[in-house]
Amino acid sequence: MPTPRKPGAKRGRPPKPKAPPKKAGRKPVTINKDKDGHAVSLTDALLRNGDAASENAACLVAATLCIGIEIEAQHGKASNEGLVRTSWKKRSGRGVAATFKGYAATLRWKRKKYSDPTSMQWRQAMARAFEIARTSRGPDAKNAVRALASSVGERRYAERVLMKWMDARESESPNATVRWPELTG
Repeated sequence: MPTPRKPGAKRGRPPKPKAPPKKAGRKPVTINKDKDGHAVSLTDALLRNGDAASENAACLVAATLCIGIEIEAQHGKASNEGLVRTSWKKRSGRGVAATFKGYAATLRWKRKKYSDPTSMQWRQAMARAFEIARTSRGPDAKNAVRALASSVGERRYAERVLMKWMDARESESPNATVRWPELTG
C-alpha cells in the first residue's frame, strides 16, 4: 500500500540544487589592445585606397607584411609597369601563424569582429594614417600621421613604426619602388 501524500507536497523526486554560476571567460579585447589591430587597419587602408582588388587580397598583403620576411626582389624585363617581383618566407617562432593564408583568414575574421562604432573609429583613423604614411612626403604628412595616430592613442606606434618608414621613404629617390612598413616594430 502506498504511503499517503502530505497535503501540498510536490510529486516525484526532489530537484537537484542549482549549479553555481559559471565564471566569465576572458575579458573582451578592444582593437587597440589586439596584436593584430594594426594589420586590420592596414587592410582597411589597402581597400580604401584601391590598392587591393578584394578583401581577401588586402588581407593576404597585410598577412605577408606582418609575418613574412622579404628574401629576394627582382627588377628587370619581366616586371610590368615598374612592378617588382619579390619572394617571401614566413617568420618562424612562437605566436606566428602557420601560413600566410591562415593569418589572412584571421584578419578577415577580426575585420568582422571589430565592426562596432568605437573600433571603426580607431580603424579608420589608423587606416588614414597608413595611407598618408605610404603616399605622402614631408613634414606636413608626418604631422598629419602623428595627429591621426594620437587621436586614437597610437602616438608611440606612429613614432616607432610609421615615422621610421616615412624617413626611409624620403631618403629614396621619388621614382623608387614603394616599400611597405615593417609592422612588427
